[in-house]
Amino acid sequence: MANIKDAVKTLTSSYGDINAEARSWNFSAKEVDAELAKAKPDTAEYVVLNLLKNSVVNDTIVNTVKDTIKPDAIDTKESEV
Repeated sequence: MANIKDAVKTLTSSYGDINAEARSWNFSAKEVDAELAKAKPDTAEYVVLNLLKNSVVNDTIVNTVKDTIKPDAIDTKESEV
């Protein structure tokens, strides 16, 4: 599993679409906020961390869906027409 420092290094050295690349990383808001607090404004690291912050998925929603939808509760039988 990659850490946030690896993501920052990768994104700051990228020649591609860093907005799209930032969305491919998965970090909690807490992790991103901790690194953002240490970063200096007007640096590449600060910009990249803000992109990572914007791509954070709401942990509460993800956990709620995981707890609510159980694979065995999904009916996979085809309906008869």
